[in-house]
Amino acid sequence: MPKYRMLTDEELKQMEKDFIDFLVLNGIVAEDWVKIKENNLEDAAKILESFSDAVMEGALRKTEFLEKVDKHRIASVHFQQNQMVMAAMEAPIGSIADFTDPEFIKQATINPPGYLKAFTTSEKYNSTRELELFQFTERGWLVSDGNLYKSLVIAATK
Repeated sequence: MPKYRMLTDEELKQMEKDFIDFLVLNGIVAEDWVKIKENNLEDAAKILESFSDAVMEGALRKTEFLEKVDKHRIASVHFQQNQMVMAAMEAPIGSIADFTDPEFIKQATINPPGYLKAFTTSEKYNSTRELELFQFTERGWLVSDGNLYKSLVIAATK
């Protein structure tokens, strides 16, 4: 069972060269890989799991910010070395707030209306940084460039 998730067939196709390099680094030449696939599906699956984990681990290590937006809440998390810091803005249900509108986000982060609550909070990791990042992505959080996070931190200090 992979630590994160198996790469899809499409992802594996896109990473064919990387997979070949992975096989070579692990002492598996093309002829051996063909034999493993034909004669030992369990070992082939383990190799694909290891490759998937290596790819996911590499991508997660490079990821620093995630964000999630819905109509009444917007949040961004900065995954630091030893802790995660969330900056968020919330509106009461039934308010006119609509964080799915980029113009509303822009105005709300520059000059938040009184009915919005902007805040930051931090938390130590319960497991590894990468595993927690992965769990966030499994819940619909998206990788971001950090600009939203920075805007939300500024809004929270106003």
